Amino acid sequence: MNALISLGTVRPRGQRGRNDRRDGVTLVELLVTVGIISLLVGLILPAVQAAREASRRAACVHNLRQLMLAAHAYAATWDGMPPSLTGGQLARGIGNSFSLHCRLLPYLDLQPLYASINFGLPGVTLPMIAPGNASVLDIKIATFLCPSDPAADANGGAVSYRINVGPCSDCPDTRTGAFVSFRATRFAEYADGTSNTLAFSEKPIGSGRSASSAFRDWAMYEGLLERKDPADAWRSACAAQRSARRVWATDGGGSWLLGGAIYTAFFVAGPPNDPIPDCGKMSFVGTGLFSARSYHPGGVNAAMADGSVRWCESSINLAAWRAMGSRAGGEIVDPR
Repeated sequence: MNALISLGTVRPRGQRGRNDRRDGVTLVELLVTVGIISLLVGLILPAVQAAREASRRAACVHNLRQLMLAAHAYAATWDGMPPSLTGGQLARGIGNSFSLHCRLLPYLDLQPLYASINFGLPGVTLPMIAPGNASVLDIKIATFLCPSDPAADANGGAVSYRINVGPCSDCPDTRTGAFVSFRATRFAEYADGTSNTLAFSEKPIGSGRSASSAFRDWAMYEGLLERKDPADAWRSACAAQRSARRVWATDGGGSWLLGGAIYTAFFVAGPPNDPIPDCGKMSFVGTGLFSARSYHPGGVNAAMADGSVRWCESSINLAAWRAMGSRAGGEIVDPR
């Protein structure tokens, strides 16, 4: 008993032995740990963001392919690709302008929605939509929305994918785009080949009622335009506008229901992600510079008339981009 007791050592309270364990960590150890964790987060976060963007871009490519499959299904039924817009003059000062996207609805398994649209009612711009068609304005169609666009979830009936209607509405060759107004386009009219003709690309949805954005929105232009080379004239005119004097329209891409460059079309006058902000004049088709853009870093996805989808970099040669925008211009261009 005495031998067992003698193995223990009694110390005064408050004194520690050399081998006693400490509770907690020092400030230096804490800072080192936080620094290591921060470094790991800094290395992992870009990889996670890149993976998410790759997934969104893949979903975007899928949406464009679905749109082209629908367009080809329309062509098989109606002997030609769908018109860029349909409608006409109903009365003096009153017209209607319905998009190509409307015509694709039955081929996207949305026949009931298509049947709910009254194509005989007026509706040129969003404030002028006839009450009979107002019910479809806020219907979201996932196939029309790019998941990389932050506004895709915020705006109801918005659209991210626009159709190519040529260099500009003022250009002599304005009807050389992949789609033309009021009639179907037969495949024989794609003299450059459907694999060389740009059909759909991307464009950010307008900022709506929030603060304007030079990337998303377009500025009103009231000046005169040189009639020679209108595509270049529009680029020069929009570039010359002073930032402080720009009056922005924020409803771009706000409705898949309506046709024209304000809502569902774009021009190839400027390259993808053109550094020159869009500008133009209000009309039922949209007149001005309305360039393809996207939130994918470095370029845009582009669907060709044969149904393939390509990646077009922002640095693409402008002449090549414009050549892709014509269906019968005699140019055979490899966008790579």
